[in-house]
Amino acid sequence: MNFKFFIVIFGFTFLGCRKSKEDFSFESINGHAATGLEIQNSIYHDNSKEGVEFALSMDGCDGVEIDIQLSKNNTLWLYHDVNLNSETNGDGCIPNSTDDNLNHLTYKTVKKEKLAKLGELDPNYFIGKNLFIDIRHSNGCESTVLNASDFIEALNKISYINNKKISIYILLSIESWISIFKNHGFTVLFSANTYEEYDAIEKSNILNDGVIIKNKWI
Repeated sequence: MNFKFFIVIFGFTFLGCRKSKEDFSFESINGHAATGLEIQNSIYHDNSKEGVEFALSMDGCDGVEIDIQLSKNNTLWLYHDVNLNSETNGDGCIPNSTDDNLNHLTYKTVKKEKLAKLGELDPNYFIGKNLFIDIRHSNGCESTVLNASDFIEALNKISYINNKKISIYILLSIESWISIFKNHGFTVLFSANTYEEYDAIEKSNILNDGVIIKNKWI
């Protein structure tokens, strides 16, 4: 099969972004969860609206990766962790939470950023940029897998998702969903957790557009 590879750097070294672009022009530098995960001196919380806008305003930033979860109302929210109480003033998991409840939650940060919906992000920030959407496919509170079609329907309700001026990549870590998203016209990158996973995908007949490989086993 024709397999494409992407050299993508997720994450930021804030003081060296411009130098990195000059030295490695063939690479794409993108903010991991907008401004990075577990970075103590980050200006904004990861996956926040403010963090996304800040990252995309940086010189040399080619785009951002964000984590997406589906609420009880089938609305897409930016959030990384399984449980809300780990990073916010809420409890439980997003798939079990209504939009009304999530609208009132804030992060446990000095700035108290609100949880953001994917549809709330300003599309003008993404013009000419990469948007990597990491689909969180499970309900961690119930250890169940959600419905792929619900994610696709929710994505298609957001107007800028089909904007040809924005390079959108869907990140999936569940193999059975690759063909489903591909059949709906999405560009799909498989997020491999191990070399064995990558090797199996490469040898399979599943059509996908590339892989995301964790740096811990490169």
